[in-house]
Amino acid sequence: MARGGLRARAVKVTFLCVFLWFIYSQAHSKHSVVDGVLLFLQGGLRRTDDGGLSAQIGPEPVLHAPADGPPELYMEYNESTGGVMRKQFESLLSKSILRHGLESTSALDRSLERNNYIVDTASRVDLIDSSQPSGSITLVSGLWDLGRGELSESRKRSSDFHRDFKEYTDGLKATFLANPGYKVLFLDSKLEAELRPYVRDPKNNVKNLKLVVIDIPQIVAWFGAETYAQKDAIRTDPEWSDVYGPTGWLALSPQAKLKDYNTIVMYKINLLRMAARANPWNTEAFLFIDSRHACHDPGYFVDENMGFLRQNMDSMLVTHFNYKAIKETHGFKAGHFMEWLGLPERSTHKVVRGGIFGGKRSSIEAVAVVYENILRQTLADGVMGTEENLFSIILYRHPALMHGFNNDNACYESVNHDHSCEGFVNRANFCSIFDFVNSGVIHRDGTTRTRVYKN
Repeated sequence: MARGGLRARAVKVTFLCVFLWFIYSQAHSKHSVVDGVLLFLQGGLRRTDDGGLSAQIGPEPVLHAPADGPPELYMEYNESTGGVMRKQFESLLSKSILRHGLESTSALDRSLERNNYIVDTASRVDLIDSSQPSGSITLVSGLWDLGRGELSESRKRSSDFHRDFKEYTDGLKATFLANPGYKVLFLDSKLEAELRPYVRDPKNNVKNLKLVVIDIPQIVAWFGAETYAQKDAIRTDPEWSDVYGPTGWLALSPQAKLKDYNTIVMYKINLLRMAARANPWNTEAFLFIDSRHACHDPGYFVDENMGFLRQNMDSMLVTHFNYKAIKETHGFKAGHFMEWLGLPERSTHKVVRGGIFGGKRSSIEAVAVVYENILRQTLADGVMGTEENLFSIILYRHPALMHGFNNDNACYESVNHDHSCEGFVNRANFCSIFDFVNSGVIHRDGTTRTRVYKN
């Protein structure tokens, strides 16, 4: 009995000593004592390079070139990549969680408070550069085999999600890898081994490419066990997937059927951020583009024609289209989505496309930390769509972070929605911004120029 009492007393004394040391260290760190106590109670401590403490929800991957690969072909990434700007924005994310992580407010209010703190602070101390970039743009993409080839084929176009992976690798070679500009491609170790001979073969003329090997478990680790489990619980819940019945489009879609479809698409912003932090080509701007985007003509989508993109990268450039949801938008329940957008129920609303987006490094960092707050909060609330829903919420709630381009207008700032601009291909509304680049004829100052084609 006496020994048990002594042990209990020793544990208490030890805990008290650790806690007092913690308070002392906070008094000499960049965090306030109140922040430190909240962080201590919440857990998730990480010592930063400058001696402070920060909250970290999921570990950043450390990425190396394969042992048998030529080093010059690969981009590496570690905990120090990104320098001071990385630390500044990670600190904003940590402090926003600390200051607005209590359960006393609603989920939406918590997210808004966190993100307004990030945006306001970043703006106040000039962390976000609102100038237009000049020079080259680094193109960024990623490709993993998520299993679409295993999905059942359907005669109904709206529910036929079957795709052989060869369609993706062929499309990658024909578009992204064929582009002569600066490129960063993320892929898993299996695909890297398959692509390496193609990339190194001179007859394929693959130029200015950096490969980054990142396997899906490394991306899963960033989500963290709790957030990943929340995502999977929604995906496998018939109440979410069967909104149109068990044979409806959502129930048969990749985001419902494939375990890591949303894992990857919701991680796109981090791929862009990693490329921007490492910046292997020393460019001012970075543009994510899906690896086999149907509108990507690699001959026309080159730096010489990208003046229009640079003119609109004062913040993160995104494209969007108009949509009116009855039950859901990309799986995100309509009522909840309207609340997050701050719109009346059943409003026509903008949906940001996830196939192409980008900007300068500071814009990417700012959007990424705001995005992470929204991602984790919405999944914790039991609602889920895709990355396009999360980008749309940022466009509405934090418009200073995004420069929107309306895909429903073929002509920039046009009041017409008929896609009738002379010289535009207009294969689909999501090609509008590519038409501007490919045509190279319309600019804000009214000037025109001849488009350039490269091979």
